[in-house]
Amino acid sequence: MGLTDIAEKTISINNTPPLVQISSIKNGDRFQPETSFVLDLKADVRDNESPNDSLHYEWRTYLHHNAHYHPDPPVYDREPHLLINAIGCDGEDYWYSVELSVTDPQGLTSVSTRNIFPDCGASSSPEYQLQLAAQARTNQIRLSWESYQYNEIETFEIQRSSDFFHFNTIAAVSAEAGLAGKYIHDDYAPFRGANIYRIKARTLDRRLLYSNLVVENFPAAIPVKVYPNPTWGPCWIETPLVEGIMAFEIYDQSGVRRLHTQLAASGESARLEVDLSNFQKGIYFYRATDESGSYAGKILLR
Repeated sequence: MGLTDIAEKTISINNTPPLVQISSIKNGDRFQPETSFVLDLKADVRDNESPNDSLHYEWRTYLHHNAHYHPDPPVYDREPHLLINAIGCDGEDYWYSVELSVTDPQGLTSVSTRNIFPDCGASSSPEYQLQLAAQARTNQIRLSWESYQYNEIETFEIQRSSDFFHFNTIAAVSAEAGLAGKYIHDDYAPFRGANIYRIKARTLDRRLLYSNLVVENFPAAIPVKVYPNPTWGPCWIETPLVEGIMAFEIYDQSGVRRLHTQLAASGESARLEVDLSNFQKGIYFYRATDESGSYAGKILLR
């Protein structure tokens, strides 16, 4: 009949597969299901024979729902982010799995997997909420926050971003370092322009908690005017941009971009009207970016 079957397997001589461990989350971590948030994905990766820049990364994420799952497209960045949507607690079984495959130039692959679950217990109650504030000073930005349940926290990670998506941990603070649940940290190397901060905390029983987002400009904001603010919907954006293009974006409190537009100027200033009437009432963040930097602020929609 001439039937043929072929099987192949890579045998790499004097080589071992990469060592891979997802580090930004732990297996069995629980997250707050009531609000959406951006989860940073990072891993500790090492290969005994190959340099790190020669390794191939492939991240895959899956939303599991009862007996089936919904895969996201693969991502090949080394440190991507995952948008965790609010899924609530309605009696259905939901959870996320995150998988990282790392392959060396000789074809050997190692895989690390983490499963995280919605926490429908006490982490959503007010006593678990983290309240963060920021204030720009002469040489630094001072961050302060409170935690009523600090004795149940393992550690606080201070995370910073310039775009509401890619958060990097700039410091870790022990829960024992505070005074009656109050904490202070000074960022002596802030971005020039907009700095977006949040606190990521992990409790002793493996709950992931996130603070509110705060935005602070350093050293000083460009004179971007957003008015009226508060607004009931329509508002104007005005800047004394002499010439060029300024990008203007609006984000909700979960870091999800809700609007993106541009201001073009050929004279002394630029002005643009935007309408937020279709947005839900609440606090939103705006970011204005031009060649000189990126600056941000708040809009209150009533």
